[in-house]
Parts: sequence; C-alpha cells; structure tokens
Amino acid sequence: MTCEDLAGLLLPALRGHLAATDAEAIGAHVAVCTSCAHDLPEMQRIWTLLDTWEELPPPERVRDQLRSHRPRD
Repeated sequence: MTCEDLAGLLLPALRGHLAATDAEAIGAHVAVCTSCAHDLPEMQRIWTLLDTWEELPPPERVRDQLRSHRPRD
C-alpha cells in the first residue's frame, strides 16, 4: 500500500467501513510509514470532533436574505 492508496481509503477507514484486508493493509503501511503514522491519528481526532459538531440554524437575518433571493413559483 502507498500513501496515495491510504488516502483513498481514509474516509471509509474513519467511518469504520473497511474490509478486514484493507484495514490490515492500512495497519501494515502505517507501521512502516512515519508520515502516515503521524497523520492518521490526527485525522481520526478531527473526524471525532466533526461527529460532535452541533448544527445551529442560521440567524433570522440570513434566512430572510435567502428567502428574498429565492425564485418565486
């Protein structure tokens, strides 16, 4: 596995949607690649933070502006 291969599997890996063989290949690559070994935990931390993101509604002013620019039916 190359760093580029790992990048292509990163999202499924972070979501826990990998085949066991792909997960093993990532583990083997990270064991020998210091760059990916450094980056993978950071990406996992970011993904965890995104899971806790609280979606807030836009302010009323913004909603009003969007409504005023919406085409009429």
